[in-house]
Amino acid sequence: MNREEIIEHFGGLIDEEALDLLERERETEIFEVDRLNADLIGRNINVKGKITKINGRRKIGEHEVATAFLGNLKLSFWDEAIDLLEKIKEGFVIVIVNGMLRKRDENLELVVNRWSEMDILSEKSESYFFPLDRLPINERVNVMGMAIEKPSIRSFLKNNNEIGVVGSVFLSDGTNTVRLVAWDSAVKGLKEVDIYDKVQVYDCRVKKNMMIELHCDSLSRILLLPEKSEETENSVRSNV
Repeated sequence: MNREEIIEHFGGLIDEEALDLLERERETEIFEVDRLNADLIGRNINVKGKITKINGRRKIGEHEVATAFLGNLKLSFWDEAIDLLEKIKEGFVIVIVNGMLRKRDENLELVVNRWSEMDILSEKSESYFFPLDRLPINERVNVMGMAIEKPSIRSFLKNNNEIGVVGSVFLSDGTNTVRLVAWDSAVKGLKEVDIYDKVQVYDCRVKKNMMIELHCDSLSRILLLPEKSEETENSVRSNV
């Protein structure tokens, strides 16, 4: 994006000082996601990586914010910067220009705001599955793993006296083993799962109490893959 395109992007409502700052930022180093470190916290930087997850927007006070992941780096898009998400899909390789790196809950996070820009380097769309040993707490992710037991499913009485259903199973991908919990309508995805079946889980939430768990709700999908993978089964067996 050249100087004229930047001016057009902001509708002409950008002063020369801010314009010069944006141009200088674009000329500085572009960091790969896995090269980020604590020395960069508090700086406005350019970061390159693959979009691995796009999540919905929510209100924080008078502001709107939406989140996505660049590799394992959380991106927080604020207010008008949320419109950038309409241009990308999971699997796209992008560069975030002039994002501010901060640390939150022990994790690095890149803030994308009205002064940030985005360049799309590749438009290949594909799903990404987070390794089970690198799950971001309180975020929605896609995972893939093998059931190392038969799922347990039971009913229970809710506080409103309605009957609920909950199911659980332990999944392993060779890097870690994590308990998957499915609630109500999401339980149907577990009913056909057997030991050593390989499953893909979309849009589950990562929670941590005493241990990390994956929770599935009405937004989640649990897909049973048609074939067991001998290579993955051997890997899982050796790590359980």
